[in-house]
Amino acid sequence: MQFYAHIVDGIVREIVSPIEGFTLAQCFSADFVESCIACDVSVQQGWLFTAPSSFMPQSPRKPSLADQATAALVAGCRIVSTSMPSISGTYPCDATAQARLAATTTFINTNGKFPGSNSASIAWMDMAMQPHVFTTTEGFLEFASAIANYVAHLYEANFGQVTTLPVQPLTIS
Repeated sequence: MQFYAHIVDGIVREIVSPIEGFTLAQCFSADFVESCIACDVSVQQGWLFTAPSSFMPQSPRKPSLADQATAALVAGCRIVSTSMPSISGTYPCDATAQARLAATTTFINTNGKFPGSNSASIAWMDMAMQPHVFTTTEGFLEFASAIANYVAHLYEANFGQVTTLPVQPLTIS
């Protein structure tokens, strides 16, 4: 069976073969056939084509800044605290974590204490589901602010508003 690479703008768009007993011209339009080059079974979609008959794989695409920002959101935010080493860790930055941070911060700013049954402290889970206990609202607000700023910077990278990613880890007092 003969295989053909359908070439569009120097890239293999697809691999085709005529129905057994028919030619490529009998199976496809003349315009399509003109953009096809005979190839062996090893050629794959996405490969580069150089005339007259050279095929080679493309180099892997370097991740864009937006790709890297999205990956950083998934990976979480590393926090290092100089005054409260026990809260140092990598924390989630997904939408659920951001909403919980915002709600807790709003509660603290409104009521001057932590929400829940123990208003003197709050446990916050890191990416490994390990709890880190905050004993001051000021320390928690600094932590939440650092993560909010980190996430905002990543969104700016995603939207092309900045050309760098935020530095990790973030150091807070």
